[in-house]
Amino acid sequence: MKNSFLAAALLTASAVVIAEPAAFVGFTYDLSGNKGFGLTAKIVSSDEENKNVGAVGFNYYLYAPEAYGIDVGIGRNFDNSGLILGYDVLNNVPTVSGGWVDTESKASSGGGGLGGGV
Repeated sequence: MKNSFLAAALLTASAVVIAEPAAFVGFTYDLSGNKGFGLTAKIVSSDEENKNVGAVGFNYYLYAPEAYGIDVGIGRNFDNSGLILGYDVLNNVPTVSGGWVDTESKASSGGGGLGGGV
């Protein structure tokens, strides 16, 4: 009984997660202070504005001897920007990242119906 309930819950959750991912490019900062500032590139779970997202990405710390990192995190998309709180799993440090995200508004600009768009 528990296995069938778990399977049904997972199937329902997988059907709900239908979002287009988006690219995120920006700056990152190691909150422990050991690595300092860096550049980051991530994939976020949604391209919609004003939406909470998950993220996975690559960091390059500008002033650190071990300059590379891979992080996972959660955050929020805004109008063509985003903010991510993450954890760099290679360096074992918390991070915060801000940058540009190719977002789209929830309102469709398509044209069904009278007076619709082109």
